[in-house]
Amino acid sequence: MQEYFGLPSAALVEKDWFVVQALAAIHDVEVDGLTLAFGGGTALGRAYRLLERMSEDIDLRIIGEKSTSRSVLKRFRSEVND
Repeated sequence: MQEYFGLPSAALVEKDWFVVQALAAIHDVEVDGLTLAFGGGTALGRAYRLLERMSEDIDLRIIGEKSTSRSVLKRFRSEVND
């Protein structure tokens, strides 16, 4: 995998694998029209194969209506955590 994607280290391959697993686990989470979107530098690096380095975290955005109640957000967080 390291050579195929042109990644500089095996550690980066491992980090990328964990990112993919985390994204797969939360892919289908939806509560009252809210979903998650993968964003930020890691997402851009992943999309455009710019993986010379990778941050330790991923940025997720909640996508949905602007006026969402606290109770809906709480249910959404609970669903993501499960």
